[in-house]
Amino acid sequence: MKLFRPSSRGTWIAAVSALLFLPFVFPVLSHAPAPVEVQSDDRRLIKATWLWDVRRIATEPDEILSFLQKNGVTLLYLQVKPSDVSVDHYRHFIRKARSLGIDVHALNGQPEWALRKRYDDLQAFVDWVRRYNDAVLRSESFTGIHLDIEPYLLPQWKTDRDRVIREWKENTERIVAQIKEHSDLVAGADLPFWLDEVPSVPGETPSGQLSSWMIRQFDHVTLMAYRNQAVEDDGIIAHVRSELNTAAAWNKTVLVGVSINATNEGDKVSFSEKGKAEMLRQLSITDAHLRPFASYGGHAIHDYASWKAAKD
Repeated sequence: MKLFRPSSRGTWIAAVSALLFLPFVFPVLSHAPAPVEVQSDDRRLIKATWLWDVRRIATEPDEILSFLQKNGVTLLYLQVKPSDVSVDHYRHFIRKARSLGIDVHALNGQPEWALRKRYDDLQAFVDWVRRYNDAVLRSESFTGIHLDIEPYLLPQWKTDRDRVIREWKENTERIVAQIKEHSDLVAGADLPFWLDEVPSVPGETPSGQLSSWMIRQFDHVTLMAYRNQAVEDDGIIAHVRSELNTAAAWNKTVLVGVSINATNEGDKVSFSEKGKAEMLRQLSITDAHLRPFASYGGHAIHDYASWKAAKD
């Protein structure tokens, strides 16, 4: 999952320093909007991670599940790539995961899937998941579909952004309707934290922030709030508060994502150099600050392979 942020003027941001000095003022926590508060504090927060190399479920399923269980993971975004592993590998792995209290959502996506001409590829992914679920036991089924599309990585984002956004919205509406038709699958997606600075295409209804529009479509979203400090002005919490309020208004759920991948995008982005212990400390702070939001569902760590390999 890329962290580059294209600007509204159509130029790529080539380094994280440009991202950090964009002319936006991020609110300090004391002046942020008041959360839509929960009535009780007995919710069990979700802890999620992404597994992209699906071949691992064939070669090291027990090792994966042991790590997830040891670290309290309750939701796994597992890439669907039928050419790499058999249906039986999915069946056996998901059955074991769910027996341990770990839900598994089918993960896939490409930037091009936002375009109208590539909708058939998006549809084919969802159709495969639904056929798979229909063919296996309920205990072996995916409980959700998780999209990681990221069309801002396309060259068209800088040359014809309004058209890309319009087609992304159109594809999103269509595919969420397909996911929800005759199924109880959870519809989810990854979104960058800065999408609240991108307008939903002018002249369309509903108007407003693109992040707000996207949040309304899905059951839950995972905000890629890739920072390694919780409470700084440019930290995790500051970048997700407005989306949490939007999600609460529509009875949606937001997970807050952090990264422990090695990166050359600056020293604020990832926990790869700070290590697992500091990441967990900052996530504990994040949970404490965000739990009062009714829409806060927990956090997600990108990704399994990097997390497992990271220094303590």
